[in-house]
Parts: sequence; structure tokens; C-alpha cells
Amino acid sequence: MREPSPKNTEIPAKPVWRASGLVLGLLSVFALIYFFDRPSTGTAPNPAAVIYQGHGLDYWANQLTGDDRIARRAAQDALAEGALDALPVLVELLRRPDDDLRDSAGEIILRHGSLAIPHLAILARDRHPAVRYHAMGLLGDLSPDSASALDSLIAGLRDEEQFVAKEAAWAVAALGARSAPAVDALTETLAHPDPVVRLHAAGALASLGAAAQSACSALTAALKDHDHRVRRCAAEALAAMGPGAAAAVSALVEAFDDENVYVRICAVGAVGSIGAAAVDAVPALQSRREDPAMAAEIVWALRRLTGVDPTPIPVAPKRPEETVFPDNLATVGDRPSDRWTMLGGTPARNAVSDAAGVPATWNVDTGANIRWSVRLGDETYGSPVSDGKNVYVGTDNGVPRNREITDERGVLMAFSAVAGEFLWQDTAPRLGRGLVLLPSTTSSPLVEGERLYYMTAQCQLRCLDTEGFRDGENDGPRRDEDETTPRAADLIWELDLGAALGVFPHEAANCSVVAAGSLLLVCTSNGVDEAHTNVPAPRAPSFIGVDKLTGKVTWRVVGPSAKVLHGQWSSPSVGVVNGRTLAFFGGGDGWLYALEAVTGREIWRFDGNPKTAVWRSSVDVRGITTRNSIIACPVFHRGRIYLAMGQDPEHGPGRGRLHAIDASGSGDVTESRGVWEYTGIGRTIASPVILGDLLFAADVRGVVHCVDVATGTRVWAHDLLAPVWGSLLAASGRIYVGDEDGQVTIFAVSRVKRIMGTVAMDAPIWSAPAACGGVLYIATAKRLFAIGN
Repeated sequence: MREPSPKNTEIPAKPVWRASGLVLGLLSVFALIYFFDRPSTGTAPNPAAVIYQGHGLDYWANQLTGDDRIARRAAQDALAEGALDALPVLVELLRRPDDDLRDSAGEIILRHGSLAIPHLAILARDRHPAVRYHAMGLLGDLSPDSASALDSLIAGLRDEEQFVAKEAAWAVAALGARSAPAVDALTETLAHPDPVVRLHAAGALASLGAAAQSACSALTAALKDHDHRVRRCAAEALAAMGPGAAAAVSALVEAFDDENVYVRICAVGAVGSIGAAAVDAVPALQSRREDPAMAAEIVWALRRLTGVDPTPIPVAPKRPEETVFPDNLATVGDRPSDRWTMLGGTPARNAVSDAAGVPATWNVDTGANIRWSVRLGDETYGSPVSDGKNVYVGTDNGVPRNREITDERGVLMAFSAVAGEFLWQDTAPRLGRGLVLLPSTTSSPLVEGERLYYMTAQCQLRCLDTEGFRDGENDGPRRDEDETTPRAADLIWELDLGAALGVFPHEAANCSVVAAGSLLLVCTSNGVDEAHTNVPAPRAPSFIGVDKLTGKVTWRVVGPSAKVLHGQWSSPSVGVVNGRTLAFFGGGDGWLYALEAVTGREIWRFDGNPKTAVWRSSVDVRGITTRNSIIACPVFHRGRIYLAMGQDPEHGPGRGRLHAIDASGSGDVTESRGVWEYTGIGRTIASPVILGDLLFAADVRGVVHCVDVATGTRVWAHDLLAPVWGSLLAASGRIYVGDEDGQVTIFAVSRVKRIMGTVAMDAPIWSAPAACGGVLYIATAKRLFAIGN
């Protein structure tokens, strides 16, 4: 995911001409002028003449953007399967001034793969800047095949429109080593007036490693750039250069004291990468070991420079009584029917509710079976949870509850379960570290008694009092809250993963934490940088265990941090295997990790991708197996883990996989413990749900799958014709699935496909529903609904 595309109002719609008399003459003149005024795309110069399957551009535009789901899907598939015959239509649709149409056409163009690159290379020089922008982005998505269009991308680096130059820089960065001929242009771009363009240029140079040595002087100068993101990316590029960046050591040591924590981390990493030539930096490194955010990187750098293993980073000792953890409600039967206190209902994350009487029908317009509904923000991704007394949900600040807090920030809201009365909120303002994070709380909280644990939108793990300040008490140890009114949250403790551990979250910090005994188990969201080329904090932990009472880190595991493909957004699950409590973490490298919950010691790992798969942050391209990461929760059920593979849904649909894994192995269990693999599913970020002998899952494209849980064979499938983001819920013998068009579809738990009903909501649904006490809770993008008979 990158910054949103610019508004396209500056691109006029192409005129529709009638073929008669003088008009035909004018058309001929216009066509010649138009044709020679822009580079040829290899398509007909007159858009009105572009026909595919007997239909013109207006027909395809209407089909792709219309409300008819079936027609929309049919048009997408027809244009994707049309190869060279369909590309002229898609190219002309990309020129139209309609954001939704451009997005749809661009996604289909990507499915054509390398066939589209010559067309995009020409569009990258189109006279309309927004067309050039979209072409640059699509070429970046098609890397490394788009190396053949490098000349067009280099021209884009010098584009007079800054947003085009930015996208060109990103596309060049995506080429990695194949962008070597662009070194001089990238070096020149380091002086661009737009800092985003500069940071992407530095990111592209970082992807070249030693091949970018001619840019060393310019990158060294960039360490003093007024934008700290550019300083950080320059340090990343010098680190990738290794010993060839020896001339930058003095400047890098100065950067150890930069005001931005991530500049400091990357400067230390660069010194370590330079190696022996940077030995004079050892005293400066040793003097800064007290900075907790830099500690892991400094230990690594000192080891590289001195050959001596420094004292390891201290972690809190585990308590003797914590050597064995209880089952932690890892089975459905242990869940109270009047509570849903975490994502998925239990640490196993199998979202099956024991509550009876959950309704199968309701109506948002008439209010039938709607107990109450309340306004949230504008973009809600958090899934609701309830302790039976209150309901908690993460959202944004699009509709401020506090008139003095009106900026963009993540928000956690608490409501009365009885009537939906707003109780209190906790907010997370931007920290000013240069992180471009989603300004919405995507974490679902964990509630235990009077304590609530969640990850803020700014990557802070917080413990709150469930009563807020409504009880008139300020519970400690934190007592310095800025606001202590009855409508404010009461903060007990906070662990800032950036300041304390050097974690660099990519786009979102969203872990829904889970507990094992007295520990909280957390995926840190450590990921790649804005250029999508480097991991700024490769030695920061991917997984941590945190003491519930104090917020102190008990154990930390670096895990896949250095090999993260994009972000790390899966939330862990817990299960008991052979009497030992294990935590299951979906890594950002596409591997599932099973760790001993009390120590963080790795027990086994499983690769969810074929060995031939390659990473591409776009829709699937013909003939290429794309590597996916893990975003859905791994689900533990009766000694097995059920694992769904996917990517950021903004990357579009593609082929996914669903695995059943025997959880009793050790070491690399990829070949030895896979029970079955279901390949009929697309990419998914929704956790599967198991009930009886059936497993239900939904993919990003919108297909719901029913699979035999014992064998992994398909029982039935149903296409909702709209993307599914949120996880499924099983309640009262039914499966509830929400989609991006704002519709909830209800299936019977049966080997025969049976739709029991569909309900239109008020807005898209990006989160998972919850059910307890006979009430169904659904958060749409804008409202929270309590639905009960």
C-alpha cells in the first residue's frame, strides 16, 4: 500500500464524436493532432474505435463501476482473460478521469503481466500527469519484469509533477538490482524538492547495494537532510553499500545523536555493515548502549566491528511459577456464552459462539432486531469484543467525541452493552517519528476482569482500566494522563514498541494480543520502509512476551524481521500440545512459528508457500507463483493449526493456500507435519472457522469456501462478488460473513450449500463480527450495531 493517488479532475473526459459530414472531417483532423501530440500506445488513436467482444469503452466502463455485482465480476474476468485483445480497452479506460474505474482497470492490467509493459511504458510518457502517475505505479507493481521500461521510469524521475516523480522513484526502487542503469538519475533525484521523492530515490539506491557506490557522497550529504525520513533512507542505502560506504563513517557517527530514533538505528546498522573500516566508531557505539531502541542494533554492530560478543540485551527473568501455563480456554466448550473478550472469542481464535438465540434476520432501515447502533469514525477496522457489561471497538477520529481532539488518530471506544451508551475513549495521537501509519485502531482488545490490553495505532501496547475514570479512581502505576474526565481512559501502563524495542511498523500496528498465564503474546508489526525495499530495524523483535502486571518485556524473538516481505499483521493464537502451551505466530516472511509461550523458544516452523514462489506486491501474474505472507490468525483446533495465506488486500486478489498442520512437531515441519493443503482458495486475510467436521473460509475476492476439515477437500463454494476482509463467525448453527459492499450473508452449517439470508448494512464491513449473550455485534466502517431478537 502506498500513498493514495492524486485527484484526477485535471484530466478531461474524451469527447464522443458522431460520424457524419463535417464532424467526420473534424474528427480526422483531431485524430491526427491527438495522435501526434502524444506517443502512440499501439492502440487506435480514436478511443471510440476501441472495441472488445463487440462492446465499446462506455460499455466496459459501466460494467466495471456499476452496482451489479455479477456484471462487474464478469467484466473483470472477461478483460483479464482477453490477453492482447483486451489491453487496448484497459489502456483507454486508464485514461478516463474516474478514480474507481482507473483502479479497476489497473488491477486487471496487472493480471496481464509482462504483456502490458510496452503499453504502460508509453502511458508513462502520456501528456496527462495522472495517467503518467498510474502507469508508473503499475510498472512498479510489475517489477522486476518492468526493467524493460526503465527509460520511461528514469524520465519520470525528472517529471515536473512531484507526485509523478515520487511514483517513478518508487517504481525504480521496486526493480532492485535491475535499476542499476538509473544510479546517476537517482543520485540527481536526491536533490528533488519533494522529500517523498528523495526518500524513494534513497530507497532505490539502497536496493542496489554496492552498485550504488557512486552515490556515496550524495547519500552522505543526505544524512543532514531536513526531513528525517530522507536521513533514515540515506543511512539504509549506506548500510546496503557495505564497506564501499567507508567514507561516510564520520557522518554516520554524528547521526547516532539524531533526534529521530529510526535514523539512529539505521546509522548504527550502516556502521556495522561497513565493518572493519568503521572500527573507530566503537567508543561511540558503546556509549549509546543505554538507548533501548538502539540496543539490539548496537550489539550486532559491536560484534561485527570487534569480533567479540557483547553482553546480550537483558530481558526480565521468567517467574518460577510460570513454567507451565494452563489451557487458557483453548477449546470451544470453555468459552462463556455471555462474553467475547478477544478476537476470535478464545486464544485458539476459532470464532465459534456458544450463545443461543443469535438472530438470523434484522433490518438496518426499519430497526427490526436492532437493539441499538452508535456512530463510530469514518473507517473502522477493529472488531468488537464484549465482557458482557461493556462493548469495546477500535476506530478512527472521523467523528470526534472530544471537541478538543479533532486531529487524525486511532481511537478505542467503550459502550454500554445494554443501551449503547458511550462510556469513554482512549486515543493515540501521531508520535512524529515519520511513520506513515493508518490513523485508525485496528487492534481488537483483550479483556480480562477489570483490565483491557490492546495495541494503539501508533504501536503502543497499552493496559487500561475497563471502567475508565468513571469510577473516580486513577489506577496506577501510570497516573499522569492528560485527561481524567469520566469520558477518558484510565491508563495503567504503556509499552512503546518503537522507543523501547526499535520496532518499525509498516502501515499499521494491529496486533490483537492474546494471553498465556501472566504473559501477553504480541506480534510487533515490524516491517519494511516506505520504499518497500528495506527493513529499517532488522534486529528489532517480531514477537514478544510481556508481563501483564508491569508491561515489562519477558522475552523477545527477532524471528523473520530481516526477511519481512511487507508488514507483519497476523495476531497470535495459543494452544496446548502434549501438555505444553504454545504460541503460534504468523510471520511476515510467510512462515508460521510455534514458540514455547513461557520462554519464546522456537519449537517448530512451517513454510506456507511453495519453494518456487516469488514475492510480488500486486495481483497474480500469469505463470508466476506469488509468495504470500500471513495476515489471518492461525487457528488452533484439536491438535492442529489451520493456516490461511494472503497479502495486503490493497494488492488485489491472487492465489492463496489453506493448510492443516499437525502441531506436535519440532524443527522445520514443512514437509513432515502438513496434513493437507487446499489450493482452491484465493488470498485471504480472514481467519477460518471450524465447526464439527467442516471448515469455512473466505478470500479477498469474496469466495466463501466450505472444506472437509479431515481431508481438505472442497465441499462447496459460493462467490459473494464483493471482497471479504473480516473473519467469519459461527453462531447458532450459522456462518456470518460480512463483505466490502456492506452486506452480511448467512450460511447454514451444512454440507449442502444453503444461504439462510442476506442483510444490507449501512457501510463496508472490514472487521469480524462477535456474538455473546444472544447478541450479534457488527462494526461497519461507520457504525457499531447490537443485533438481537
